[in-house]
Amino acid sequence: MNKKILLFTLVLFISVGAICATEVSDNSDVITESQTTPTVEPTVNMIQNNDEIDENIKDGVQETQNTITYDSIITQDTTLDTSYNGKNIHIYGTDITVDASANLTNIALYVEATDSFITELNITNDNTKPIAITVMDQCSGIYIGDSNIEITSTTSGETKGIVVESADEIVISNNNITVNALPQSMGWSYDETTGEWISNLMVSGIIVDNSNTIEISDNNITVVNSTEYDSSTYDEYSTLEAVTVRNGSYNVDVTDNIINASGSNYIYAISLSKGVEDVDIMNNDINLIGMNYICGIQLDATNLSVVYNNTIKGYCNNSGEDIPSNESFAYGIVLTTTDYVDDILTNTNEVSNNNIYLNSTIAYGIELYKSDDTEIKNNNITLQGNAVLGIGLYNSSDNIINNNTVNRTNEVITVDWDELTEVLHADNSAIKISLGENNSLGTNYEYIITPANQNNNNQNFS
Repeated sequence: MNKKILLFTLVLFISVGAICATEVSDNSDVITESQTTPTVEPTVNMIQNNDEIDENIKDGVQETQNTITYDSIITQDTTLDTSYNGKNIHIYGTDITVDASANLTNIALYVEATDSFITELNITNDNTKPIAITVMDQCSGIYIGDSNIEITSTTSGETKGIVVESADEIVISNNNITVNALPQSMGWSYDETTGEWISNLMVSGIIVDNSNTIEISDNNITVVNSTEYDSSTYDEYSTLEAVTVRNGSYNVDVTDNIINASGSNYIYAISLSKGVEDVDIMNNDINLIGMNYICGIQLDATNLSVVYNNTIKGYCNNSGEDIPSNESFAYGIVLTTTDYVDDILTNTNEVSNNNIYLNSTIAYGIELYKSDDTEIKNNNITLQGNAVLGIGLYNSSDNIINNNTVNRTNEVITVDWDELTEVLHADNSAIKISLGENNSLGTNYEYIITPANQNNNNQNFS
């Protein structure tokens, strides 16, 4: 299959009919139905170091079960040319600048350095080098920027643009990163020793694991299916993410990025999980297209973080296809505490000034599940679908909801919730609270929209 970059902009067409505004300030029904679907949450480290060093080359780096052998080592300023094509390159040392004078094909950079620059690269890889750049344990002061990275893999296995593993003070900025990958599930397994569910996320644009003081800014990130999309032929829980921050990472900025993602059963633009703290997600432009499940920004086991001034546009409609969730779900922003993640709660966060536009069979603007002490304010949410919910809280306490605007469809089209896994049923409310206590509703606004076609069949996205 030819490599291709899928760049798309979602345009949400909604014909507005009669509009009426009301203030929303009351709690709604208590719901006690079935359990939520476990949030797809990765925890496994992808790269491990071997302590044996031979002539300054660390030979034992492992990617899953396969030993990586370095073909070249760089210890000083270097301009890469085509002689480096097809190689695994180890960047080792201090104060090194690596750039390029030619387009590079099938190279993998393993960075084990400090105070160094990886810049102005044009990398095009296939199945043979499915991870372009790996920043390894204990690296610090690394800038990766001003580069073009495209990876196309049509076979199973990890497919990722940049991986940061147990490092600090890393800047990833001003890159074009395109990952064309085969949709795959994350291989969930239960660790009886730790009592944890362990996963291995196979597809992502940028992954940050167990790292601190990280900046991901001004990148154009596209993560899409490398084959013709058919939800029924892929793993049931096939998942792709554009930006992944997890495993105790803290002091991370994800700002001013353009993110496009499509072509998997489960799609996440920005995903935080497993004990993450102090993350600012600001000013990102997110565009998602799916058939089964899409989510703009998810915070799971995440604290002291801010989601501010992001634009999220999503379209998710199954058009009668057989899909894992039975209906198409779209979520703008989700804050959740999953029961199997070390009892780490999602608390003390802020969600403000975001613009969310979703068109799906079932759509949720902002949802909190077992998440406390969150301030939700000044958000503008527009939802079109068979069953929608502007802001929903389930078993969440001590939250503040103020000055949000929800534009939503009015008529509920029948949804068989017995066939779906979601405890908070979307019933075309602006705000719905189930369980929890001490939640404060200020003044919020609700507008009713009358779409030209309630079933969303006339929506165009290009």
